Amino acid sequence: MKIKLFNFLIIFCQLACFSNQNHQLDTVKYINLNNFMGDWYVIASIPTFIEKNIVNAKENYKIIENSIETTYTYQKEKNGDKKVIKSTATILDDSNNSLWEMCFWGPLKSKYMIIHIADDYSNTVVTIPNKKYLWIMSRQPSMSKVTYSKIIEKLDSLNFETNKIKLIPQKW
Repeated sequence: MKIKLFNFLIIFCQLACFSNQNHQLDTVKYINLNNFMGDWYVIASIPTFIEKNIVNAKENYKIIENSIETTYTYQKEKNGDKKVIKSTATILDDSNNSLWEMCFWGPLKSKYMIIHIADDYSNTVVTIPNKKYLWIMSRQPSMSKVTYSKIIEKLDSLNFETNKIKLIPQKW
């Protein structure tokens, strides 16, 4: 298991982390970190290869000293073993808290951009600068069709390849 995770991190970072060109994508104006911490259910994503055909994906954020501990859990099938990927984030812009640098393993890093947050912190969208991956997340394991459609419209207006976004079943 540890070798598979190590191989995933190497490949992921080679494909995504080291190609962080910015495509004039803006982050949200401000994130209240205390409100943002906790569990987020991953409703949909432009998936990495490890996220294809998964269920019950959930991201957890927790402030630990001067960084953010992230824990991503998922299953390959409803009754499958839970998989866990841990990483650490550093806030790159303290003025708005919406640009992070994720460290997956050793020197392998990637920028994460929070490009959408609902006023009540009920849903969010996180991406990387080159737009190859993104995650639409909610505090609940489901999201209304209206809210989801509005997020997709916004992403379409930002020139994301919305046809690549895949729903992630939440089958708790």
